[in-house]
Amino acid sequence: MIRNQKKPTGRPTSYRPEYAEQAYKLCLLGATDKQLAEFFNVVESTISF
Repeated sequence: MIRNQKKPTGRPTSYRPEYAEQAYKLCLLGATDKQLAEFFNVVESTISF
């Protein structure tokens, strides 16, 4: 048994690489932080962080 292996902590991320391109395209269309947050189902502070 290997002793120094650590298990990941916390909740697994729901981020997907394609989200960056989606956000970029929405911004080109003039989407606000609030609209982006609604689209990605997160709170607005997550977007503006």
